[in-house]
Amino acid sequence: MTFKLIQGNKDDVERLRQAKKQKRRDAYFRGYSRNLDTAFKEYEETGELSNEYLKRIVFYGVKIFTILDIDTLSTDQLNSAFESLDYIKFYIGELTPIEFIQMFPIDKVYDGDKTMTKDYFFTMEEIDKLNAHEKLRDQVDVFELFWDYQNTDIRLFLLSQLKLISRHYKNETGKELMEEFLREQGVDLYVETTNDKGKKILMNDQTGEEIKVLPKIPRHLKLVQ
Repeated sequence: MTFKLIQGNKDDVERLRQAKKQKRRDAYFRGYSRNLDTAFKEYEETGELSNEYLKRIVFYGVKIFTILDIDTLSTDQLNSAFESLDYIKFYIGELTPIEFIQMFPIDKVYDGDKTMTKDYFFTMEEIDKLNAHEKLRDQVDVFELFWDYQNTDIRLFLLSQLKLISRHYKNETGKELMEEFLREQGVDLYVETTNDKGKKILMNDQTGEEIKVLPKIPRHLKLVQ
């Protein structure tokens, strides 16, 4: 077997990456919408929502938010995303801890003590505080659970929720949520701009103090002693 090296460029790679991401996003949306519609029909007929459809809605719903580009959403799409995310969190609350773990296995990372981070053991300690066979919403705030639960999909789902909150706050106030938090903590904020000579600088947006921006060192150059 022989291999042929094909030269490409960054634009081609990025287009391919975005195409794959869009394909996954479309598949998740189809799965979510299909199962949500079927679940509602079932509920109208029986007055109950089967556990099977509940899990499917949660799975596809979480997956959607792991690859949703929050920054590109319009105001209407932002509001719709907020509503959908609240629904998904509600459905997650209908799961038991055992069902939740089966759907979103805890990351197999065991060196939390060494790295001073939350790991598999930390997450299990939090889960062990719950009744394994009772609904999550009857025992814990699922939003708080997300902070302690070490799973990539859940981390991305939580990150999407924080981004939605930040976008909504900016739409309402014109300010970044993190910016407001840092100001409350007394942290000076700087913005990148240019001075009269066209040089890049960082400027304190309150005092006007300027800090020079050091030029980046090209990758092909190395510092020597």
